[in-house]
Amino acid sequence: MSDQQPQPNDEAIPEVVSQSTQVDFLLKSCLAEQEDIKDKIKEQREMLKNVLETDASYHELKDKMNELNKRRKEIVTKLSNTAAVSQVKEEMNGLRQAQKELKQKLARYLAQYVETSGMRSFEDPKGGIRKIVTVYTLEKAGA
Repeated sequence: MSDQQPQPNDEAIPEVVSQSTQVDFLLKSCLAEQEDIKDKIKEQREMLKNVLETDASYHELKDKMNELNKRRKEIVTKLSNTAAVSQVKEEMNGLRQAQKELKQKLARYLAQYVETSGMRSFEDPKGGIRKIVTVYTLEKAGA
């Protein structure tokens, strides 16, 4: 056996580089457009907020809502301190945790299923066909 690794076809390299450069450009363009739209939405939201805050009837209603929310929170706190509500909350938290763990387990099993079978759909227990979707997201480094 030779220690040399197979060399890629020299003619294919410029095409791959060109495609990579195009995809990189498209990603950067898309991200820039996303930021621009985000800034425009922020600006529009600020304009709307300014219009609402200058209206006296809006302020009056907002103050009434704040008072009602304060009273509602007091009642919720009072009710939450009862043993029955505390027990229900604990049970709900346990169920949410179990649901989260089951979702993670399902994701791992689906990845294995796609890898081993090559199929991107699955028949659920009720006979319905479920499509397996791979999701890609972009996060800032170190997040």
